[in-house]
Amino acid sequence: MTETTPEVVPIRVRHKRMPASEWARSDFVLYDGELGIESDTGKVKVGNGRDRFSALQYLTGPKGDRGETGPAGPKGADGVVRFEGSAAERALSEYAKKSETPVYRIAKGDIYGANIGSVATIKTTDIMNPDGIKVGDIVEDLWTNNSTVDYEFWKVTAVNGTNINVQKIGKRTFVISYNDTELKRRVTALENRPTFETLTQTQRNSLRGPAGPAGPRGADGARGADGAPGQNIINQNGGQPMKYWAGTRSQYDAISNKDANTIYDIYR
Repeated sequence: MTETTPEVVPIRVRHKRMPASEWARSDFVLYDGELGIESDTGKVKVGNGRDRFSALQYLTGPKGDRGETGPAGPKGADGVVRFEGSAAERALSEYAKKSETPVYRIAKGDIYGANIGSVATIKTTDIMNPDGIKVGDIVEDLWTNNSTVDYEFWKVTAVNGTNINVQKIGKRTFVISYNDTELKRRVTALENRPTFETLTQTQRNSLRGPAGPAGPRGADGARGADGAPGQNIINQNGGQPMKYWAGTRSQYDAISNKDANTIYDIYR
């Protein structure tokens, strides 16, 4: 029996390739087991002989093993040291982290206690907004002297009726500067400004405005008292008292003998 040598025939397989946008529009159906490749993305799908390319699932392998931990990154730059306000603000911030949200209350007057940690007992009437006050609230107290303004913060530790126990947890002090030249100049100008009493009469007259319009006519005054009775009129010629007559013209004309010592008053 003669042994035959198998013949090797070179075969080159070319898979179907199109951009993803063309595959999406195409009705082309791959044979069962045939590969289709998106030429622009490199993704591959395997045909089943029935469905369009867009309905097939991408060919993916199993999830790979977790890679090794990468090397540590370089050290970051040093941060900037920053202090947020005063020690009182930091104390309040730390306190707020450890408690419920506090309600800030305003004291009407001073709460006595010089040092942080000092305790005191005040009344609800000592607070401007005492309604609903509870343990954990903050009472703010302000007082001043000739050179500073102090804000003090007291934590409510107990509420017993109208009695409130507080503990001092912080303080802020602001220095008042009286060396401000402009401020001193303005204060001096206000202190030395003239008053009306220090003005001369000429200066006062210069401040007088123009006369205003005349006011409305006043009400009539009360009727005056009756005068004293008059004296008889004496006739200058004969020295006899004069008489008085009043009447109409026709009555006057009817008098035939008119008396020289009579005053005739004719009315119409």
